[in-house]
Amino acid sequence: MSLQHERPPSHLFAVRLWREDLGDGQAEWRGQAIYVPSDETLFFRDMAELADFMRRFITPAAPVNDEHFSESDDRTIIPDRPRDVEPIGCQS
Repeated sequence: MSLQHERPPSHLFAVRLWREDLGDGQAEWRGQAIYVPSDETLFFRDMAELADFMRRFITPAAPVNDEHFSESDDRTIIPDRPRDVEPIGCQS
């Protein structure tokens, strides 16, 4: 007898990040996100643009109870950021 496990609904995105040299010692993070099932692509400069793009494909689901995720004030589930990773938009 074979046991089959149902996968929970999921979405597949490919995200690429790079630092763009703006000259005069200035640089900023830029990115590209692809929603793999439809190949829809977004080029972005800040995480808010990326989050808005992803929200378009993700439907509200049951509350997540996972120690690796936390809820922001607007009730969007976001992964906890490792402390040694600099967020996009911060100059180093």
